[in-house]
Amino acid sequence: MRLTDTNSSATYYTDANGNYTFTVPNGSYTITPYNVLSYIFSPVNRTLTVNNADLTGQDFQTQ
Repeated sequence: MRLTDTNSSATYYTDANGNYTFTVPNGSYTITPYNVLSYIFSPVNRTLTVNNADLTGQDFQTQ
């Protein structure tokens, strides 16, 4: 997964089950699947706002 905000970006990897977690400060972020095997993901990305709470259920599907 690629996590970006207005100042930076970082790549994180999922576990064997495709789960991922980020620990980030409050702010707006875009999560984009890091596509190594040419899969088509839906949605293409997600834009989220973190505000002192966990955000769950931010899933991506392959087509």
